[in-house]
Amino acid sequence: MRAFKRLTSIFTNRTAMPAEPSRLRRLLNPWGAMRAHRDTTVVALTIAADIVGNLEDELTVLRSAADDLADLLNDGMLASDIGERLTCGEVERLAGFLKAHDHGRAAAMWLECHAEGDDEGDSHYMGEKSQLALTA
Repeated sequence: MRAFKRLTSIFTNRTAMPAEPSRLRRLLNPWGAMRAHRDTTVVALTIAADIVGNLEDELTVLRSAADDLADLLNDGMLASDIGERLTCGEVERLAGFLKAHDHGRAAAMWLECHAEGDDEGDSHYMGEKSQLALTA
């Protein structure tokens, strides 16, 4: 009986397991490693899904604002007043923006209004075509 008590005391006085499993324990229990990998993958995918959801909301707001701006710029009076004062690069970017938002006619209008103020040698200069468009 005493021998049994001595043996039980040996088994009951073990120190606690370390917080991180040892390398040997991971090798002996591959399912635990797979479970840990699965858990971290689930966490990473959850974070990624949240980020994508937030970006979709922001993208919707930005697209709405860009469409509103494109509608605002689709104005002949505004184009004729400002078009001549823009540089060729600025009007090209503006026309590209309008084309990207399905306002191709507005983009052509801005380019034409800009070309009226261009001098010979500028990239949008139309020569007599501009003068004919003004008289017609």
